[in-house]
Amino acid sequence: SGPVRKWLAELFFLLTRWQWLLPFLINQCGSLVYYITLGSADLAMAVPISNSVTFLWTFLMSWYLGEETANVSTISGAALIVVGVAVCVASKLEDPVPT
Repeated sequence: SGPVRKWLAELFFLLTRWQWLLPFLINQCGSLVYYITLGSADLAMAVPISNSVTFLWTFLMSWYLGEETANVSTISGAALIVVGVAVCVASKLEDPVPT
């Protein structure tokens, strides 16, 4: 049972480290909010917005943690994501509510 024992040891190591556990729990809370939102929101809005905002948060966190430098292309990409989400929301607000 070498591979199983090694896997269990790695799992124990991760679960006893707050540096791994805290981001994992925050991520799981985000996933829970995502699934709750999918049940109550318009799918045409919820899925594209949540998927695009994921890329935006990934960029912001990697920049904050010093993993990525903010250059023109990443800032332009983040700005395009924000504009795209704004256009998506604005277009949905203008649609009349179906009866």
